[in-house]
Amino acid sequence: MSIFGIFITVLYYKLKNLDFDEMKHLEYNFLVYYNAASNYYKISEARLDILGAHSIVELHNDINLVIERIEKLDMQAEKNLISKNFKSQVENYFHIPEVDLVSFLSNLKSKNYSKSVEFVHKYIDFNLIKFNDKTEYFKSDAARRGSFYCAMLYQRFGYIDQAHVQIRESMYNSQSSNFSEFDHTCMLINMLMVRTTYLFEQLNSCISERNIIELTKSLNQIIRLFSLCANDEPINCNLNYHITEGFFWQIFGLSCLSKICFESFLSTQCPINNEYWPSNKNNCLSLCYLSNVYFEQGDYDASNHIIEKTCQSFPKLSEYHKIVAFYRNNYLCTQYIHRRQFTEAENVATQFLYPFNAFMSKLRLCEIELKSGNYKQSLKLADKIIDEIEKNQQIDSYMLKKPSQNYLHFSFPEIYLNALILKIKVLLYTNQDEEKIMHFIDILIKYCISFKLEKLFLAAKILTIELYIMIENYELASRMIEGILINSFIVGNLSQKAKIMYLRNIQCDVSLSLKYYEKLESEYGQMMAIALKFGIYNITPTTINIHTRSVNFSNFYGAGTDIVEYESFMVTLKKMILENFLRRRLPF
Repeated sequence: MSIFGIFITVLYYKLKNLDFDEMKHLEYNFLVYYNAASNYYKISEARLDILGAHSIVELHNDINLVIERIEKLDMQAEKNLISKNFKSQVENYFHIPEVDLVSFLSNLKSKNYSKSVEFVHKYIDFNLIKFNDKTEYFKSDAARRGSFYCAMLYQRFGYIDQAHVQIRESMYNSQSSNFSEFDHTCMLINMLMVRTTYLFEQLNSCISERNIIELTKSLNQIIRLFSLCANDEPINCNLNYHITEGFFWQIFGLSCLSKICFESFLSTQCPINNEYWPSNKNNCLSLCYLSNVYFEQGDYDASNHIIEKTCQSFPKLSEYHKIVAFYRNNYLCTQYIHRRQFTEAENVATQFLYPFNAFMSKLRLCEIELKSGNYKQSLKLADKIIDEIEKNQQIDSYMLKKPSQNYLHFSFPEIYLNALILKIKVLLYTNQDEEKIMHFIDILIKYCISFKLEKLFLAAKILTIELYIMIENYELASRMIEGILINSFIVGNLSQKAKIMYLRNIQCDVSLSLKYYEKLESEYGQMMAIALKFGIYNITPTTINIHTRSVNFSNFYGAGTDIVEYESFMVTLKKMILENFLRRRLPF
């Protein structure tokens, strides 16, 4: 059976047997999955044929991305059509007899792992390889792949020890493989990191007890794997242990440990004149991560030095040079904007090399002009971006291109819509005609819904709220805020301005704040509620002031609040909650 078929069974089990409130029916998600995964399946199979076994790392990343994307979707499917066609699609298209599928799910649910493994081995590469006997099969590379994907399957359901057993079995059974056990373990860690990163992003956008528990489970699995492979020799591994561990510590704010891991890895990579020479992708990305650690710690000089030296190490306009240059320019732009050094930020914004150069530069410049109060120039740049994209291609057909999934997380649709958001903000801040503003908001909402860009869709709602506030229709604004905070499928991403406007303008009694913390799903409200629940009682603007180095934070609830200070407050609060929780749950 193809990898796609194996993955269908994984999804089937996940939807039928895990207690996810939003995923109670297979019919709800099968069509969504079928469409979303088909391209990944074709790409991944071709990648295996062309690149061989070493593409396993990229392949399981593709598969995990499909899982995470499905978990984030919130949409209805044609339930009747799916329920009628599912069995025949599985049996005819994927060549899995229904009786075997039912048996497999039953064995997995009852933790009869040996029978589940037999199923995976039986159907892996079903259409590609035929074997005369079982012994011949278990000596093959397909058996190794089967064991590895079975390990991936166990990991998805939390059976980390069984996953590691499968890694060992893949080593013992496949004599032709060039992979070490350490390689396989690193791949499994990498697979876990994909999920952990997704969970952390979810937590970053919505602090909730459930999200924290899910993240903790994933982190514990990684810790367990670290302990299983700690004594293995890291030779020829595809994903170096130190990089993985460094990223692991970095994702929830322990930058000091992260820094040690990255530097430990880089110290083994042939230092030249005491400088780390980024000779390959792992070195390159590790240096970018290390630069980011310094950036997050506020040591901008060290961050800039590392990223600049890394950038200079590659031929100009080479792929790695473009990657590092993007990191460098983004860091510098953000630094200068925070320092309100808009001229310097503007100079950096003109230097983007990849992937959309002129468009990316104009978008950052538009943002700079908006934040510096130069609304006329900001509007001019936003219009220019929008006009150029519309002029070069009909927007409806152009927007059908899927958002990019590369390391930059940008695509033309996203650039177009971000430019539209900046334009709407300018119109709001300059008190333009409300019908004109609503017209552009409607366009924004139309494309956000069409292309399921949830965060931008939420941004469109918030712009609508700001419009109501501008025209002093507090009743509608309040009602819409209530709807977003209580019912929205994406929560916690309210812009800082909208959150402050909510506190200042919606006429809510401050004495009801604690009640609202439990009721609302705004980022601030949820964090305060969780903080109280986990015993952090002393969180006040004054307390946080010590950590954020803010000089004027006492008027957090007043009109003079600095957005940057508020962002620092939110970041610090998140870290306090995470550290408090992780101290209770993790074996550090």
